[in-house]
Amino acid sequence: MALTKVDKSLLETTSGTADATTFLRGDGTWNAPASGFASVQFITSGSWTRPTDITKVVVTLIGAGGGGGGGRSGASFWGGAGGGGGVMRCALDVSSMTSATLVIGTAGTGGVVEGAGGTGGSSTWTGVGGSALVLTAVGGTGGDGGTGGGHGAGGAGGVPVVTTGSTAGDDLLLTGSKGGGGQAGGNIPGIAMLGYGFAPSNRGESANEVGTGYGWGGWGGDPNTAGTVAGGGLITVWEFK
Repeated sequence: MALTKVDKSLLETTSGTADATTFLRGDGTWNAPASGFASVQFITSGSWTRPTDITKVVVTLIGAGGGGGGGRSGASFWGGAGGGGGVMRCALDVSSMTSATLVIGTAGTGGVVEGAGGTGGSSTWTGVGGSALVLTAVGGTGGDGGTGGGHGAGGAGGVPVVTTGSTAGDDLLLTGSKGGGGQAGGNIPGIAMLGYGFAPSNRGESANEVGTGYGWGGWGGDPNTAGTVAGGGLITVWEFK
């Protein structure tokens, strides 16, 4: 029977110990696992579960915008525009977390004629396992309706807050901009300050009164017209190994 010659190197034993920072490659060498950016999630509903190889994330929360106030009935008074949602961006170590419970802010509704717009819902991140950090980007306030006293006032912008726990102090906290007071062409909605979505620029174009961005306030209504709905909230999670 013929014998096959075997390379001696294939019979040698590789020494070393696997740990959290090294692993054994198929060619018998020890190496550090790949690190750095891995993926990004744009979340408008649901929750976040940490992938097993992810140790850090950059989380951005955007609160929903406030709805626009309705215009005055039978008079030339406009409703005020809604305020933009607050924005928070934080870098977090999630190596000891399993998941995060999320609440995505619901868009503020447009006010009926002479009625105030609805307040935008807050977007919230609550860590599960490890960090008990709770982050909240508060939604914008709805604009006031036009009344016999004049135009409606614009809604206030939402303010981001750290509800519990603490961060490293390098977080980005941005208050949403205030909505414009009601007047012809001047009731421009407030916006969330990271550019995830802007209200349309021309109130007179009815087809564009309701935009598709995140965190912006609704337009105030023209006389005898209801205000418009705002933009909803958003949470983005940039994941790193």
